[in-house]
Amino acid sequence: MMTKFDNRQLQMNTQILTDTAKAMVANDKGLLAMDESNPTCNKRFAKLGIPQTVEARRDYRELFVTTPGLGECIIPFPYNNRYK
Repeated sequence: MMTKFDNRQLQMNTQILTDTAKAMVANDKGLLAMDESNPTCNKRFAKLGIPQTVEARRDYRELFVTTPGLGECIIPFPYNNRYK
């Protein structure tokens, strides 16, 4: 069932989105996308001779969240939460 938004709700949601996006990149900060698909990651690994395994992908992604200070800036993609 489609929900209808009136113009005021749409403007408010747009403003929240705009404010959030600005806050995420404030003070020369940026975003890191670490949610690439397994096939994309495997292509990257194949070019470098890295084993294309779950363990290798987990280790690769773990580098991002264990690098001092970098993990504080990461917003995880739910797909990656399956990996422990």
